[in-house]
Amino acid sequence: MMDAMEEQTGPHGEQPAGPAEGAEPQRDDRVTVWAVPLGTARTRTQGDRGELFLDPGALRFRAERPDRSLRIPLEEVRRVKVVLGSPVMLVRYAGEGRRGLTAFYFAKPPPLAPRRGEPEPPDTTVAPPAPFSGRGAVPSRRKVRSSSIASLIGWNRIKKGEIRRWARRIRTAAARARRGA
Repeated sequence: MMDAMEEQTGPHGEQPAGPAEGAEPQRDDRVTVWAVPLGTARTRTQGDRGELFLDPGALRFRAERPDRSLRIPLEEVRRVKVVLGSPVMLVRYAGEGRRGLTAFYFAKPPPLAPRRGEPEPPDTTVAPPAPFSGRGAVPSRRKVRSSSIASLIGWNRIKKGEIRRWARRIRTAAARARRGA
């Protein structure tokens, strides 16, 4: 006979991998994230906002822009890594002629400064200078980077447990899929 704890977490304490076969994921089985595909032309974007959830056979990201949605079959998931000190989870996948690495931010990614020689992104807004600041209106790259790092560290404190739970759920579901269970 299963007790209430086993019913919610499984016989070895693992989180359920996702909704039952054929069922639409429940609200608790989804999380709002920003997906940034790494190693592609879209890497320099601010990421796409959407919902991350586990389907019976795949990790799904349903973007607000449908053309940016992502489906990763669980048997193709090779590694799930939580980036230390930040609200970011990396998912590496490979299979059937495709390979990829996607960063899932559990908080809105900070603005990315353009590389040297690249134009500013069109949606970048620059705050007016503070009175008597002695500096121009454009913050230095170092200041932008420092501010971005501080933002990520702050969000990590808030989201750390949630990110670890998701990483554990994805790893467990991917291992089951590879075993054919």
